[in-house]
Amino acid sequence: MIATLIRQDPAFRRLPFWIVMSSVWASAAAGVVAWIGARGDAVGIELLAALSQDTNFSVGCYCDNEALCHRSLLRQLLEQADAKIG
Repeated sequence: MIATLIRQDPAFRRLPFWIVMSSVWASAAAGVVAWIGARGDAVGIELLAALSQDTNFSVGCYCDNEALCHRSLLRQLLEQADAKIG
């Protein structure tokens, strides 16, 4: 997808790579959050939010940057469901 953007729009060639990636990530992240809501997967999020009130659990992966990782999306969804985070 990024390579296609760069080929189609020469303006992307002048932008630093991290700006292009941030833009792509923001768009993809919004789509994933909407997709989870549309599929009815919110039940799983609500279950985790309810469990978080009395139980400590963690979600981990090997991504270097949480801001560009699925963990940030899960955190956002859990915060929206009033999960106890921290």
